[in-house]
Amino acid sequence: NDSEKILSKRGISRPYLLYVGNAYPHKNLEGLIEIFNEIHKESAAGANSSDRLNNLRLVLVGKEDYFYKRIMKYAEDLGLWKEGDKNSRVIFPGYVPDAELEVLYKNALAYVFPSFFEGFGLPPLEAMSEGCPVVSSDKTCLPEVLGEAAIYFNPEDKKETRTRMEKIIKDENLRADLIKKGYEQVKKYSWQKCAEKTLEGYKGALR
Repeated sequence: NDSEKILSKRGISRPYLLYVGNAYPHKNLEGLIEIFNEIHKESAAGANSSDRLNNLRLVLVGKEDYFYKRIMKYAEDLGLWKEGDKNSRVIFPGYVPDAELEVLYKNALAYVFPSFFEGFGLPPLEAMSEGCPVVSSDKTCLPEVLGEAAIYFNPEDKKETRTRMEKIIKDENLRADLIKKGYEQVKKYSWQKCAEKTLEGYKGALR
């Protein structure tokens, strides 16, 4: 089917965790990759026999720029990514158009948002609108924007981040509950309101 074709074209195999956005340092993608690497190493060593953990991938979607190249190098140094290697654990599909992005959201185990700071958290709301459960940083405005429709972690606490990530991977009831709450949460936002709040956030950051 079309979904399978799109995933295959992008080199993505399920199950996977998803992040969509830029790779600026405050987005904390290095921290996310580091924790993903711990989960992967432990499952590879047989400490975690769940199929879902053994085959897990991390998909980071964003236009390849200076910051993404740094993140790719970091993933490569950890042995999680190699250009052209279909068995890479971390996948960098580059820029993905909206129609295809919808498929990536719908097929992900969860959307992970590990940011240290946000003016307004738009991508997790997009994930919710596509029925993708969200696990998010608890910093700045995120708990206010995402409400009870996400589970949260302190991105400065690696142990807590990992615990929350593993919980969302393993707990199907939790994911189903978050999907339901996510659909309700996005109803509170019109995109007009989102745009206005985002603009406010940028203005605040520039002041």
